Amino acid sequence: NGAGKSTLFKVIGGWLLPQAGSVFLYERNIVTLKPYERYELGVKEVPQFPELNNKISIEETLQVGKSNKSIFDSIFSRNRAALRREEKEAVDLLISDINPSKRVSELDFGSKKILAISTMLTSGSKLLLMDEPTVGLDESQFEKLTKALNIISSVVPIIVIEHELHFLKQLCNRYINLEAGQCKEYQLS
Repeated sequence: NGAGKSTLFKVIGGWLLPQAGSVFLYERNIVTLKPYERYELGVKEVPQFPELNNKISIEETLQVGKSNKSIFDSIFSRNRAALRREEKEAVDLLISDINPSKRVSELDFGSKKILAISTMLTSGSKLLLMDEPTVGLDESQFEKLTKALNIISSVVPIIVIEHELHFLKQLCNRYINLEAGQCKEYQLS
């Protein structure tokens, strides 16, 4: 706590300007871009406690922003050309046991978190920021999330704030520990 993890996410997401330095998305400096501009470029964030609209259905939650085209057809039918193969596979795995016609309010916290992550995976992520994604998940959701992120990490870089070393060991082969603003890289075996 107090190491700067949340501050780092705020800087990458555009919610906070750095005192010095730059933020690059691939080879483009995005440090002066607003949060919505970074989102449009593919910087997607899943907060530790995602806020979803409880009054709408899961299908409606998975709608694509600008086109207002329902992602329901992309995810739950055979016509899924809008998503990369890895995104389709990861989202299918995550939401396989969730009824799309249910209201978000009917979901438990872990299922809401899985839905929020699925929404980001279907929104054209080029960089996925995840703040403690395993908090509130049951064992089945934890396993699905681990598998899904292993699939998606082959095409989308993921930055994770996480205290569960068990999760990190399943997700990556190295991690960077941020303590008091200093970074130290570790290899996992």
